Amino acid sequence: MYLSKLRRGAVVASLVVAWCLAAPVAASAASVPTHLTAAERAALAYANHPGGELVRRHANADGTTTETTYLLGSGTTPAREYAQLTAEGVTDLVDPSKAAAASTSGVVPADPGQCFHGTAFALPGGVCPPYRWTNTRGLTLPEVWFYDLTGPSWPVDAAVATWNSSSSINVMYTPNGCPSGRHCVKVIEAIDSAHPDICGSTTSQNVDSNRHFLDGKVNITFNDYAFNHPPGTCFGSKRAAACHEIGHALGMSHNSSATTSCMYGTSNSNMSQVPNTDDYWVLAHISYVSVVF
Repeated sequence: MYLSKLRRGAVVASLVVAWCLAAPVAASAASVPTHLTAAERAALAYANHPGGELVRRHANADGTTTETTYLLGSGTTPAREYAQLTAEGVTDLVDPSKAAAASTSGVVPADPGQCFHGTAFALPGGVCPPYRWTNTRGLTLPEVWFYDLTGPSWPVDAAVATWNSSSSINVMYTPNGCPSGRHCVKVIEAIDSAHPDICGSTTSQNVDSNRHFLDGKVNITFNDYAFNHPPGTCFGSKRAAACHEIGHALGMSHNSSATTSCMYGTSNSNMSQVPNTDDYWVLAHISYVSVVF
């Protein structure tokens, strides 16, 4: 049952946000299919090294990788935020200059033809197999609930409804806690005035060889300060940001279209508020092509 959003004014502050993912698959230039067009190669390079994001990647003792992906505003650069966070003592940041070099060196992920379509890519960056949710017992399709703890300015309910248009996964909304036995993603907002150009991030974790998300380890956080204060440069709408982070929580990587998809990597004024047809195609034919996992 799809629930109407209850409006609340409370703001949740001071959060540490991360993604926990399985160790990335090694890339190989030799694995590039010869049928890829120049446009497809460019889109693939964008998806793996998006210019609008900065990443922190930490290897955990249990074999998983904790990965913090920062959605940046259009008024900053990964290099600038990398320098600031490094000065603050944040470790394990991926040097954006090395990522930029990789994106132009012809190095692409193994078997990219299976994990992207058009301008859309499955996590992680088009590398197969994709990150995804398991099928909950007794259901025809995987079902993921988004537990919304944000205030009234964040249209999480509308963004959830948009992703629920997918024919391959049930995407549900609740302001009152997730049903027992269902996959649950907590959605919260923070006021991070120290980082006015960091718009938000998503937290997820894969723990097995099948790259399944781990329940209780997937969260979304929005930086309310970056949208509501003049120093902030998150010029895209909150609706677009909500759509973007929910897409990540479902297993979508970035989309290389700056105007047709909410999965574009930089929050800008031209950013779409909804996924495009390629995003839906990836969910149906790559991430959740089989409902029995």
